[in-house]
Amino acid sequence: NWVNFKLASRENVLVTDIYNDLRNGWAMYALLEELSGTSLRPLGKMSKGKLRIQWVANMNIVFKYLEQSNVHMVGIGPQDIVDGNETLTLGMLWAIILFFTAQELEGEATGATGTTGKGKGASMKKLKAKIIKWVQLYTNEHYVEGDDEWPMITNLTSCFQDGKPFLSILHRVDPEGAPFNP
Repeated sequence: NWVNFKLASRENVLVTDIYNDLRNGWAMYALLEELSGTSLRPLGKMSKGKLRIQWVANMNIVFKYLEQSNVHMVGIGPQDIVDGNETLTLGMLWAIILFFTAQELEGEATGATGTTGKGKGASMKKLKAKIIKWVQLYTNEHYVEGDDEWPMITNLTSCFQDGKPFLSILHRVDPEGAPFNP
């Protein structure tokens, strides 16, 4: 759904089976162009062929872009996606979602001018603070400062260990469908 939502402006690109429809590289190519707002054409010419080697060549263009953009793809290669490896395909998509969502949030946290001049560390602190503020907004009806059972969210690690913040957010978004009753 996320992929199709991001590809909504592209005609003739619809992903119905995530493991098969990404294999030839075309949907990934289009997705990255939409997310980045730039053309991947300078990285290479895509092939419309149906042979595995052509699909790997297409996926190499996608991975070249991911590498240049510093999207962390540890242990995932073009052949894994072309071969339909489900776990690694999901891993690749998750890395892309995290990267572009963080980039979008960081842009909101630092304003249109980019970083605040204090470098990447300062902008990451602002990004984390923005995420914590958002989580507090969506969990504030259950979490109260000073309450041991429902402590206020103050960080993105230990406060999430019991899973309650995730369930609280789900409850806020869909009270009837969430498996959470505070």
